[in-house]
Amino acid sequence: MAGRAIKYRCVLGDATGVSNAFLPHRIDIQEGDSIVLFNARAEVEKEHIEIQLGNSGRIEISRKPVDKINEEFNLSSKAWVPME
Repeated sequence: MAGRAIKYRCVLGDATGVSNAFLPHRIDIQEGDSIVLFNARAEVEKEHIEIQLGNSGRIEISRKPVDKINEEFNLSSKAWVPME
């Protein structure tokens, strides 16, 4: 695996819904932490939305905790296909 960055698949959420994410392994966060992503983007991977951190992106602990997570709306569960 030399030269390849290890990344974690996880789920991020807030009051608007949840989404799958693919984040670098060198982050010091725990399940339930409220975080802020900088230089992140939503990419379509195998027809599903996935949040990814850019090369110059970073993750910080949020100053304001997320109180409510809407697990009923999963943005990544829908298949996104190009329109013709």
